[in-house]
Amino acid sequence: MDQQVELNEGQMKKCFVGDKEVSCPGQEQQSRSEQSTVPWEHRLLPEGLMKDDRNDLIFVSVLAGVIIAILASAILKVRFFGKTLAEYVKPIWPYILGAVLVILSQYLIGLPYGEKLPHFIKITQALWALMVALSVMKLSKGENFSLGNALFLGVIYSLIIHGLKVSIRYVFYEKTLFYVADRFVYGSLLVMLIVAILGPLFMFLRNRNVRY
Repeated sequence: MDQQVELNEGQMKKCFVGDKEVSCPGQEQQSRSEQSTVPWEHRLLPEGLMKDDRNDLIFVSVLAGVIIAILASAILKVRFFGKTLAEYVKPIWPYILGAVLVILSQYLIGLPYGEKLPHFIKITQALWALMVALSVMKLSKGENFSLGNALFLGVIYSLIIHGLKVSIRYVFYEKTLFYVADRFVYGSLLVMLIVAILGPLFMFLRNRNVRY
């Protein structure tokens, strides 16, 4: 028989099935709600820029819009700085797949076993950055690869890596729109910094006929 024990004010109510303590009805939902509103340290966007709450309609609309735009660009073979999406993705698809697997490992392994693997998240952060760097190196070997191509490659990786990360955080960790927007902008800035530095460097080496 279910039993509920009322404690003093300020203490959490405890519920039992027999002698076993279980979550009280509505307690788990309340805990998730509290988790979604726990204060967090923003990285880049200024406080007050937008409301720190959730809005599924806006999130789904933006996500669907990005996916539709990508599919339309691929189908219509739209060129970005002289290259189609297929011409960007095809030579580097193993690195893209590697980056996706790295991101998934952060949430499937890194977060659940963070105490046992304290450096796992840092290692995976370095790994996805390595995937971006290797992609720039691979594409830069082509004669028609320009700084614009490098920057657009950064856009692709930002959408893949940090689009995936913020989607997971919004859907499964109940983060707010402001939280995911801040994390996406901050993460994308890191990606763009990598391509902005390595793109010109590899093009310089290519023009100097230096093998890499």
